[in-house]
Amino acid sequence: MKMLPIRLILFTWAVLCMSVATAQDNIAEMAIKIEKKVEKNGFQMTVNAPAEVVSAAIEKKLKTMGVRYEDRKGTYTAKAVTVGAISAKVIDFILIANENRKAKTTTVSGVAMMGYDVVVNSRDFPTESQNMRTFLTALREDIRQEALNARLKEEGEKLADMERAFKKLNDRKTSLDKDIQEYLQKVENAKNDSAKTVTEIDNMKLQLDNQRQAIEKIKKEF
Repeated sequence: MKMLPIRLILFTWAVLCMSVATAQDNIAEMAIKIEKKVEKNGFQMTVNAPAEVVSAAIEKKLKTMGVRYEDRKGTYTAKAVTVGAISAKVIDFILIANENRKAKTTTVSGVAMMGYDVVVNSRDFPTESQNMRTFLTALREDIRQEALNARLKEEGEKLADMERAFKKLNDRKTSLDKDIQEYLQKVENAKNDSAKTVTEIDNMKLQLDNQRQAIEKIKKEF
């Protein structure tokens, strides 16, 4: 088996690391509004997908992880849960999806709390903070896949509608072609009947002439 050059391996590894770093660099650490007048430190990213798609991806991910949550208008709250991807400790975990319809984007925010005033942040909880970034990066890919699936479903439904319309048109054409053939056959039959009638008329004219001549001949005998 031929070994890959060490430079190629290192280059590939560097590209992968840069890709992951770039995705995580797009995740900002900032104050997140979790209630009407309450803000907590958290992490936020923006994705090019509607809230409906983002919510579907979030729900699938949480269910796959076995995390019980409450959903309230795009805010997913899981209280006193263990989310291994974030921390081995029991935490309150919040994910929030806010759609910007004008920009056609959705911001996804994540907050992890180990107590009401103990919030995951890069200074005090560097490992958990990095885990949050990794979690959101993976969620971004889940959202992308969900968006692709939604688009495929939408385009598939359009295709099905078009195929039904196409079949309807074909069926209509087949029916019209059948009508045309029936009408053409009727025309052909009418032509044959007309030609036969013309022959009968000619024969009848000849018989009429003969009959008139016979009558005239009888008259002359008087």
